[in-house]
Amino acid sequence: MLYPRGMTREILPDAPNPPIAPPLVFLAFFLAAYFLNILIPLPVLPMGWSLIPAVLFTLGGLVIFASAAWAFRRAGTPLSVFKPAKKLLTTGAYLRTRNPIYFAFAWIYLGFSCWTASAWPFLLLPAALYAVNRFVILREEAHLEARFGQAYRDYKARTRRWM
Repeated sequence: MLYPRGMTREILPDAPNPPIAPPLVFLAFFLAAYFLNILIPLPVLPMGWSLIPAVLFTLGGLVIFASAAWAFRRAGTPLSVFKPAKKLLTTGAYLRTRNPIYFAFAWIYLGFSCWTASAWPFLLLPAALYAVNRFVILREEAHLEARFGQAYRDYKARTRRWM
């Protein structure tokens, strides 16, 4: 299992327990894009042209993340995917998407991608989203369905995964 250095955790049987922490998925793909750009530069726009979208995506992602994290705090449920959910969140940031935190990570990734002015991060984003879906979200959804049953199935039926 991959998670931040120095961080140890107990594997809880009733938690999603993905094999990698979600922010590390995005970081791994971004670093891969960075090194690909060193090996094979693939510029998109001159650096100055990408500053505005870089700031907008990054700040937008941080706002979405803060809103979702605040919802977790107010509900008294852990933000970590390595701990079981205590409450099903369906309002606020969770009204339009079942995964606002991963949506926020994708926006931040896009913001950093604009800062690099390289095509590589954009080309690798679909693979990063696939990895998050496959190795994190599917486990979380199974956990939430087992924990909250019909309430989660109803929420899932009316709320899209990404947007």
